Amino acid sequence: MPKSKLYVMIIIKYIYNRLLEASTWRNLILLAGGSWAVKNPDQAELIIPVCVSVAGFMGSLLPDILGKKVEPKTDLETKTSEIETTGWGDK
Repeated sequence: MPKSKLYVMIIIKYIYNRLLEASTWRNLILLAGGSWAVKNPDQAELIIPVCVSVAGFMGSLLPDILGKKVEPKTDLETKTSEIETTGWGDK
Protein backbone atom coordinates (compact mmCIF):
# COMPACT_ATOMS: atom_id res chain seq x y z
CA MET A 1 0.00 0.00 0.00
CA PRO A 2 1.43 3.41 -0.90
CA LYS A 3 2.29 5.76 1.94
CA SER A 4 -0.14 8.44 0.76
CA LYS A 5 -3.05 5.98 0.86
CA LEU A 6 -1.97 4.84 4.31
CA TYR A 7 -1.97 8.43 5.56
CA VAL A 8 -5.42 9.02 4.08
CA MET A 9 -6.75 5.88 5.80
CA ILE A 10 -5.26 7.01 9.13
CA ILE A 11 -6.87 10.44 8.79
CA ILE A 12 -10.24 8.94 7.82
CA LYS A 13 -10.10 6.56 10.79
CA TYR A 14 -9.22 9.45 13.12
CA ILE A 15 -12.14 11.57 11.84
CA TYR A 16 -14.52 8.60 12.09
CA ASN A 17 -13.45 7.93 15.68
CA ARG A 18 -13.97 11.60 16.59
CA LEU A 19 -17.46 11.50 15.04
CA LEU A 20 -18.32 8.62 17.36
CA GLU A 21 -17.78 10.85 20.39
CA ALA A 22 -20.75 12.79 21.74
CA SER A 23 -18.53 15.74 22.66
CA THR A 24 -17.76 16.24 18.95
CA TRP A 25 -21.46 16.59 18.15
CA ARG A 26 -22.00 19.00 21.05
CA ASN A 27 -19.08 21.12 19.92
CA LEU A 28 -20.35 21.14 16.32
CA ILE A 29 -23.72 22.43 17.56
CA LEU A 30 -21.99 25.15 19.59
CA LEU A 31 -19.77 26.06 16.62
CA ALA A 32 -22.78 26.32 14.29
CA GLY A 33 -24.70 28.44 16.80
CA GLY A 34 -21.75 30.73 17.42
CA SER A 35 -21.15 31.14 13.70
CA TRP A 36 -24.82 31.91 13.14
CA ALA A 37 -24.77 34.49 15.94
CA VAL A 38 -21.72 36.23 14.42
CA LYS A 39 -23.33 36.29 10.98
CA ASN A 40 -26.73 37.45 12.32
CA PRO A 41 -26.11 39.54 15.46
CA ASP A 42 -29.78 40.56 15.67
CA GLN A 43 -30.71 36.89 16.32
CA ALA A 44 -27.85 36.19 18.77
CA GLU A 45 -30.07 36.55 21.84
CA LEU A 46 -32.28 33.77 20.48
CA ILE A 47 -29.83 31.33 18.92
CA ILE A 48 -27.16 31.18 21.64
CA PRO A 49 -29.45 29.97 24.47
CA VAL A 50 -31.06 27.47 22.10
CA CYS A 51 -27.70 26.04 21.00
CA VAL A 52 -26.40 25.84 24.56
CA SER A 53 -29.62 24.10 25.65
CA VAL A 54 -29.48 21.58 22.80
CA ALA A 55 -25.79 20.87 23.45
CA GLY A 56 -26.48 20.40 27.17
CA PHE A 57 -29.43 18.12 26.45
CA MET A 58 -27.26 16.03 24.12
CA GLY A 59 -24.58 15.87 26.78
CA SER A 60 -26.98 14.40 29.28
CA LEU A 61 -28.80 12.16 26.80
CA LEU A 62 -25.99 10.58 24.77
CA PRO A 63 -23.25 8.25 25.99
CA ASP A 64 -19.64 9.37 25.64
CA ILE A 65 -18.94 7.00 22.74
CA LEU A 66 -21.59 6.36 20.10
CA GLY A 67 -21.81 3.33 17.88
CA LYS A 68 -19.36 0.95 19.49
CA LYS A 69 -19.43 -0.99 22.69
CA VAL A 70 -16.62 -0.35 25.13
CA GLU A 71 -15.25 -3.70 26.25
CA PRO A 72 -13.52 -4.06 29.60
CA LYS A 73 -9.81 -4.73 29.20
CA THR A 74 -9.48 -7.30 31.96
CA ASP A 75 -8.88 -10.98 31.39
CA LEU A 76 -10.74 -13.02 33.98
CA GLU A 77 -8.44 -16.03 33.65
CA THR A 78 -5.38 -13.87 34.27
CA LYS A 79 -6.98 -12.21 37.30
CA THR A 80 -7.99 -15.61 38.69
CA SER A 81 -4.48 -17.02 38.27
CA GLU A 82 -2.97 -13.92 39.93
CA ILE A 83 -5.30 -14.37 42.92
CA GLU A 84 -4.40 -18.07 43.19
CA THR A 85 -0.65 -17.43 43.07
CA THR A 86 -0.47 -14.38 45.29
CA GLY A 87 -3.37 -15.02 47.62
CA TRP A 88 -6.03 -12.51 48.61
CA GLY A 89 -4.12 -10.36 51.01
CA ASP A 90 -0.74 -12.03 51.39
CA LYS A 91 2.23 -9.74 51.14
